[in-house]
Amino acid sequence: MAPRFVTRRGRSSLPLSMSSATALVAALVVAATIGACGPGEGAQATGPGPRTPATGTAPSATAPLPSTSPTSAPPAGPGTTATSPTPPSPHPPFVGPMKPIAPSAMEGKLREIGLDPAALPPLDKLDAKTLRDVMNTFTKALGVQCSHCHEKDFRAPTAKKKIATRMWNDFTRALALEGSRGAGGESGVIYCDSCHGGRAQLLDRHDPVALGEWMQENYVDKLKRADRKDHGCETCHGDPFEGKILTTRWK
Repeated sequence: MAPRFVTRRGRSSLPLSMSSATALVAALVVAATIGACGPGEGAQATGPGPRTPATGTAPSATAPLPSTSPTSAPPAGPGTTATSPTPPSPHPPFVGPMKPIAPSAMEGKLREIGLDPAALPPLDKLDAKTLRDVMNTFTKALGVQCSHCHEKDFRAPTAKKKIATRMWNDFTRALALEGSRGAGGESGVIYCDSCHGGRAQLLDRHDPVALGEWMQENYVDKLKRADRKDHGCETCHGDPFEGKILTTRWK
């Protein structure tokens, strides 16, 4: 028996054949399927994209930009240790001819400021004015400025002030030239310029043998002790011998 559609007033519509009903249902299903799964209006159909693993990272759409940060140095090769370059020393070792010791050219200047070059008092016994005059002879003899030994506070202790005091007390006061005469015929005295001669550094230490021979000739054979005791290397370097007395015995 063919199905009938009932209207609101209860009247029957015209009969619909089975084949027509089936075709209508099929068309509705197809349309619904296309609407649900097909591309939207204006969309371009594309093939299925490549699968990516669930734990992977999506590929980048553009190539990476080149880095603008400075490149680092290549890693050190096997068996080596990367180290920073050593900065140059502010006071490189002295290299050059060593001047022989000589009678001081400042003997007259010392007498002008009221000092006897052959009998200098301890440095800490000088009055303020005389001390300033003596400091001027130091800078001239070593070819330096006051800042070579002093800080902004001139009274502050420094390592080089200690060395200058020991050189005054243990060298210029304690030693004298053996048998030498000054330019004016007076007995030659030893003072800062006798050894430094306008240079702060004066010993070339690159050849220990040559240095030892020079020290024997100039600081032993040409000098004598003011107290008339036997003079030798141990007068300054002690026994056992200590080479760098400025940074060890006189620090």
